[in-house]
Amino acid sequence: LRCALPGSCASGAAMELPGDQEASSTSSTVSNPQFSSNCEESVVASFGGGLTVYVAFLCVGVGCGWFPVDALINLILNEPAFGPEWFGTIMLIIGVIGICQSAAFFVYRVVRRGGPLSVRAEQWRVLAVCLMTTAVLFVLSAFWSVGSPRFPVLVVGTVISVLLVGCTYLSIFPFVAAHYGGWLLGAP
Repeated sequence: LRCALPGSCASGAAMELPGDQEASSTSSTVSNPQFSSNCEESVVASFGGGLTVYVAFLCVGVGCGWFPVDALINLILNEPAFGPEWFGTIMLIIGVIGICQSAAFFVYRVVRRGGPLSVRAEQWRVLAVCLMTTAVLFVLSAFWSVGSPRFPVLVVGTVISVLLVGCTYLSIFPFVAAHYGGWLLGAP
């Protein structure tokens, strides 16, 4: 994919995205009313090139951890077994874990010695967060009702999900922005 940066159409500057392929037969002129100039945008013609971008975007989204948190909130709001006190309990868990994780990350950054992790190590971390998010979703979908009325699987799932969200915000999004030029975070 190739897209022009906003405001750079007049100068002809363009940002190359990973998986960029030329598609000579699918070029079109797009008018951008905000900058009142014409910009040329190449579209990936092959199925594999476009699919790669969407799969990469999906993996970053899965890595957010918000899928299971959203699923937990929807479950609590829509399942009659839970009352309004469960929503407060889950929100309290989300707040406490988020604050504790942020404080722990701050301490880690202050006392940490040595250079940054290698790109390969960072990629493994992204994979681990994606796999953990998927595992939490599967466990919650199969065992959410275990231990009623205390629902311990829900509480543990909430803690793990919020930790995954924090890991994504504090380490994975900066990694993606630094090593992939931000193209994945800015993909529409």
